[in-house]
Formats: sequence, C-alpha cells, structure tokens
Amino acid sequence: MRRLIWIMPGLLLGLIFFLPLSWVAPLALPASLVQDDTVYRGTVWNGNMTSLRDVDSVEYKLNPLGLLAGGTPVQASVVATGLQAEGAIGQYAAQDLNFRIDVSSLPMPDPRLQGLAGQIMVQFDEIKWDKQGKCEILSGSARTDVLTRNRALFSWEGPGLTGPLNCDAEGNFVFNLSGEDELQSITAKVSISWSGQYYSDMKVISRDNEAAQVLPLFGFEQRGQTAQGAEFRLVEQGKWR
Repeated sequence: MRRLIWIMPGLLLGLIFFLPLSWVAPLALPASLVQDDTVYRGTVWNGNMTSLRDVDSVEYKLNPLGLLAGGTPVQASVVATGLQAEGAIGQYAAQDLNFRIDVSSLPMPDPRLQGLAGQIMVQFDEIKWDKQGKCEILSGSARTDVLTRNRALFSWEGPGLTGPLNCDAEGNFVFNLSGEDELQSITAKVSISWSGQYYSDMKVISRDNEAAQVLPLFGFEQRGQTAQGAEFRLVEQGKWR
C-alpha cells in the first residue's frame, strides 16, 4: 500500500505531462474546425494538428509555468492557404508575432479586384489587449507590395507601403503606412477595432496622369492640386467581420 502511495503521484504527473493531444483536442476544439481527416500528433504541451478546416497545420509548444505566470505561454505557428503566422501568444498578449498574407487568397467581393497580386507582411513586436479586446500596447510594423505588382490590373503603379503600428486613444489597432516614388506619395491609416469596425483614410498625391484616370474608378475623390501633384482621397468605414 505504501509503495502504491509513492507510485500514484508519479503516474498522475506522467499522465499530465504526456497526455496525448489526440485524447483532448477532439473534445476541446469547436466542431466547425474539425474534419474527418484531421490528424493530431504529440501531447497537449507540445503537439501539432493538420487538416483542420481552412487551416493546413498548427504547431505549438505550451510552457506550463507560463500558464501560471500569464504573458505569452504558447509558441505557435499556423499555415493556411495564403497565410503563414508564428509567434508567442497568450490570453491577452502576444510577442514576436509575424503574419505573411498572400492577397490573392483573400476573398474579393469587388470584381475589379479579382486577380490582385502581392503580399501583406505584419510584425507585432509586442501587443497587449484588455478583456474587452481593446488595444493597450502595440508596437511593430507592416509593409505591402500590392501597389507595385498590379500595373496590369490597375493600369497604374504605386509605391510599396510600410510603417509602424500603434494603439489609439479609443483602444483601436492602428496601421500607419506610407510610401513614395518619383511620381507620387501615398499615406494610409487603417484603424481596426476588436468589435469588428474599421476606418481607413488613404491619400495619394501624384503627378502621374494614369492615377487621375484610375483612382476615381476605385472611389477616390480628387481634392485639388498641390505643388507635388493632384491630391486624391479615399475614406471608408464599415465592418471587417
């Protein structure tokens, strides 16, 4: 009996630390994510899943001590059609979180944007949000080459855009992008809330005659003339989810 008392804690610890992911994941994951051919490998602490719905693979490593301390206890990577993401995440924070998105894989309700090429790359150095999903801390950068890669589609070519990320006073996640080339300069501010709202404000100042022909077709309004060229503005707001 005394030997059993000594053995039982070890058995329980072994069960906890080597608990197969295949035992837990089918019960814990939403049914909408799981398919008949979904595969689970490893343990609940260090495992991977493949053939989830809309997701090719998920790999992760969970730090048990990190669960107690908070912060970012999960190191994970996700691969889906047109998307790669990896970084350290927690319930209310993430660090060194990187996204690479192929825009050709995104749904394009506007038929004029069918066939759009390019990538969007976002690096979150540090991000924290509260229980309501409002942004508290955000640092990092974003960049995209979409405007440089779609001359055939737009009959116009713009510069690459890059810029920093930050939180605003209302707790929104803000992307501030800009870029310029020999003929034009562009600034774009995109504000996103966790509740599903977005606001974008994009300004183009261009000496390119093609811009004057193309930009109004995509909703830009010409706001006059500056010393650097014609000014166009597009302001939109709505729901992103």
